[in-house]
Amino acid sequence: MKPLRFIQILLLLPVLAFLTACGDEKEGGNTPVAITLSVPQTSDPLLAPVPAPITRVELRVTDAGGEEIVPPVFRDVQAGQDVTFSLDVPSGPARTFIVTAQDVLEVIGFEGRSEPVDLVPNLPTTITILMQPVTPPPPDPDGDGDGDGFPDLEDNCPTVSNFDQKDSDTDGIGDVCDSTPQPASDPDSDDDTVPDLQDNCLAVSNSDQKNSDTDGFGDACDSDDDDDTVPDLRDNCPTVSNFDQKDSDTDGTGDACDTPPPNQAPIAAGVNVQQSIVTTSTGGTVVEVTLDGSQSSDPDNDPITFLWEQISGPLVTLDNPDAAVTHFTVDAANIPATWIFQLTVSDGTLSASIQAEVILK
Repeated sequence: MKPLRFIQILLLLPVLAFLTACGDEKEGGNTPVAITLSVPQTSDPLLAPVPAPITRVELRVTDAGGEEIVPPVFRDVQAGQDVTFSLDVPSGPARTFIVTAQDVLEVIGFEGRSEPVDLVPNLPTTITILMQPVTPPPPDPDGDGDGDGFPDLEDNCPTVSNFDQKDSDTDGIGDVCDSTPQPASDPDSDDDTVPDLQDNCLAVSNSDQKNSDTDGFGDACDSDDDDDTVPDLRDNCPTVSNFDQKDSDTDGTGDACDTPPPNQAPIAAGVNVQQSIVTTSTGGTVVEVTLDGSQSSDPDNDPITFLWEQISGPLVTLDNPDAAVTHFTVDAANIPATWIFQLTVSDGTLSASIQAEVILK
């Protein structure tokens, strides 16, 4: 025999101002009662006729004679949800709280009741109820409990009348009492192997169920896949949201989803060497040499940096070695002479170099 499952439900009465002293309390007035309980997940398929999720809870309160002293209170709930009842209960002796939990077919799966409790006006009280599964009576071999013409032992839904015995998913449970019946029509209208109840694009086949903007509509039948208010037919990046439609390289693909081309090295080229004779303030003569690398460029239009270095020749000082154009001077007395300088240009990742020869005679 399957062991009995117990679910403890705690009924909590809110802490109220203790307005009356404990002592010779008399019946009369109301006691505000707040009852909190945890709804069972499901009724047990071995102990109840239908293993459907609990969807409704009913609370009744009776007096010592078993008469209901407040109208029944109902709550529609979801499985596993905490449920709170708040009601005024007439104060008095031997009040009993009775709770039942039932599924969508109104089949009671769990029930429980408190021990009789004396309620004193405004006196905080805590009540504990043990909920336990309801075991239905065994079916009558010759009976027809739901009156649909099918004996209970042959009926695929013995507690709910179903003359047609319809069972769309052929699981042995009639549709009217099956918690997960499949639709009678084609369960996969677009033949994409995804059942209609789960398909985010019913009329267009999309087995991948891709939904870029997570709006509940598959990309295959969504006119704006990325939900950026730009229709896919005009969107330069239809699967990545880009309200501004920015396209820096004007290639028709928005920056948000454009794969940048591989980086190309800059070009060090066109070094121009110029010289001029300058008379100093002391009457001496020097030669000023200009090295111009401003013709260098980068095919990706990346910004580039410059670096001039002396490779050979009498040592001189370059005035701006990290500029496109630099200069140095030589005393005329040190001529003739020959120098080699190297220019390196870089885009921060790749670089290129070129050498320039300077000959003064």
